[in-house]
Amino acid sequence: MENTPTLLTPRLILRRFTPEDAPALFALLRDEEVNIFLPWFPVKTLEEARQHLQERYLSQYSRPQSYHYAVCLREENQPIGYVNVSDNESRDLGYGLRKEYWHQGIITEAAKAVVEQLRRDSIPYITATHDVNNPRSGAVFLPGTVAAQKLPGGFPDVPAESGRKRPGVSGILGTVPSFCGGGILWILEFFQ
Repeated sequence: MENTPTLLTPRLILRRFTPEDAPALFALLRDEEVNIFLPWFPVKTLEEARQHLQERYLSQYSRPQSYHYAVCLREENQPIGYVNVSDNESRDLGYGLRKEYWHQGIITEAAKAVVEQLRRDSIPYITATHDVNNPRSGAVFLPGTVAAQKLPGGFPDVPAESGRKRPGVSGILGTVPSFCGGGILWILEFFQ
């Protein structure tokens, strides 16, 4: 398994961040509207963006396995967003996108490509959360998008009264508290 292999979609290049991407990441991380539902405050300086880049992306590329992508339009190859999967047991899918690119299906397209890579790497599941006040973010996981994809492995069968769908791809597991006042937790399980 390669750490953060380059992925191509019809419109996008998903690749590793480089130190030269700090200004593009700064444009994303400093925007208050983009970052309102994320677990950090917008950065104020390019140096803060460089630190974020180093801690959350560049340092991850030395690990044996990681999925920490810069999302770039093919024609420009400059980051306009990111998609990543945490390296801990939760395998939490996270993403962000500059607002001038919202509502174009870019993150759904990028997340699908990452999920396909997870399938190739036999990752059995991922989780994701979104704030209840940010339903567009949750739309990434609706049927026909990322959640509709199936990967090898998965969770044990869960009783129907748990609120999860079975068998196959799970839906909403339930609500969870978050710093924004509540969230929705998705467990995306992948069966063969």
